[in-house]
Amino acid sequence: MNKAYSGVSNPVHEFLGAGAVYFNWGLTGEIKIGVTKGGSEFNDNAEFREREADGDYAPVKNHRDLTKLMPQLSIKSLRLSTSNIIKFYAGMKQDNSVAGETKIYRTIDLSSSYIDNVAFVGANRQGKLMVVVLKNVLGDGAFNLPATGKDEEIVLDVQFTAHIDDTFDPDDETTYPYYIVKDTSQVTFTVDDGVDPVEGAEIVFDNQYLMTEADGTAVFTADKGTGLKYTVTKTGFQPASGSLDVNDDVEAVPVTLTTS
Repeated sequence: MNKAYSGVSNPVHEFLGAGAVYFNWGLTGEIKIGVTKGGSEFNDNAEFREREADGDYAPVKNHRDLTKLMPQLSIKSLRLSTSNIIKFYAGMKQDNSVAGETKIYRTIDLSSSYIDNVAFVGANRQGKLMVVVLKNVLGDGAFNLPATGKDEEIVLDVQFTAHIDDTFDPDDETTYPYYIVKDTSQVTFTVDDGVDPVEGAEIVFDNQYLMTEADGTAVFTADKGTGLKYTVTKTGFQPASGSLDVNDDVEAVPVTLTTS
């Protein structure tokens, strides 16, 4: 898996699909907490400030500052165990002083509730593989037991919030409070007219836009996933389109255009 830290210059908001939640992902003591129900979500809640000057009629380049991040991962968990309740909600304690009985309560002491990291490992709603990792995490959502019907599963709404620590350095991306890992593969389109390469063909693929070079090729770094659509257009030719599954085996996609 190719690991890359996400930038923080723009708000990041991902709707997440099927996956699993881990505590201390990739670290000593890694624990798989369980699978998600669906409807999970990540948002870094970025806030910006405009440094306005007299005479500015629109936002000015390099006059916008990122002032705050509050990275949060919201999941729906199916496992209503005492152990998970203690892990999911900061300040939760349990009392086993009475035999055969466990009391659970929430305290104001959060010092022992920080988790080194919490990771969602799975896919986004478009089926693209990804890992979202929050660091120095508190489960700071409200503890609520939903009312359910007789045959319904009890689903906990859980919220995790990332924090910086005393190692934070704005010039060192490894100290940022979260990062996103995307599994990617290099995909090379080769466009021809049945005989010769087609230069300047416009290819839209994986929310990216490229034009083919003189040899008819265009190289994309694409998130892995299934059913990813592409279109190829060039004046004087009929458009071509299709879809493909991007994985480690995908290297080249040949496209032949026919004249209109």
